[in-house]
Amino acid sequence: MDISLLLRLFPVTWHSVIAGFVALFLAWQQFTYSMKKSSLPGPSMVIPFIGSAIEMVRNPTKFWDDQAKAARNLGLSGNLLFEHRDLRRRFAPNFTLKALGVYVRIQEKVIRQHIKKWIEITSDDKPIALRTFCRDMNLETSQNAFVGSYLTNEAKEQFNRDYNLFNTGLMALPIDFPGFAFYKAKHAVSRLARNLADCAHQSKKIMENGEEPNCLVDFFMAETVKEIKEMSPKPYILMTLK
Repeated sequence: MDISLLLRLFPVTWHSVIAGFVALFLAWQQFTYSMKKSSLPGPSMVIPFIGSAIEMVRNPTKFWDDQAKAARNLGLSGNLLFEHRDLRRRFAPNFTLKALGVYVRIQEKVIRQHIKKWIEITSDDKPIALRTFCRDMNLETSQNAFVGSYLTNEAKEQFNRDYNLFNTGLMALPIDFPGFAFYKAKHAVSRLARNLADCAHQSKKIMENGEEPNCLVDFFMAETVKEIKEMSPKPYILMTLK
């Protein structure tokens, strides 16, 4: 059949092109949802850009009960309990008196710096709103206590922006579409995870050199490095195996 005849019968307009792309995107979203959902409980079809959030909001108790039931059917309950105990054991070194002392020193230093800035700002005795200042102080104390100096100034600024986007997205409608707060928060979380992963990688190198822990991730990584070394085969064992 002649192409010109087809174009006359089915004229191509911008509206039809856009509608076609939207339909294709919606079909792809449903397909990816079905692939991720697999045999897990939940609706077989979801509202575009919102996913299964409506089901969770409508009846959160049933939603999580269904997830727990699916986990039990898969035999995950015992494994999760074991992993929980293992995680508690791994987290224990992060909260020893020595570790807590390090965190307190870090936080005190940051708090003193911020209070000094506040005093300088209010030197003319005019009242100021402390909400934003307190938020910045809390964020910096958390950053320094958790990852120490592994975040550069540029990374800290990006971390601050992403953390703000994350908090905003938590209180927004779960519409996963560009321009919406939830969409921005989802991508912000990915950037936060990459930043923290980079900090952990740097910490691992430092702890492998036997240096003293200076933040929470150092204490966690020091124990991890110790376990890795203990699990590594000894040289004389390798020689025997040869």
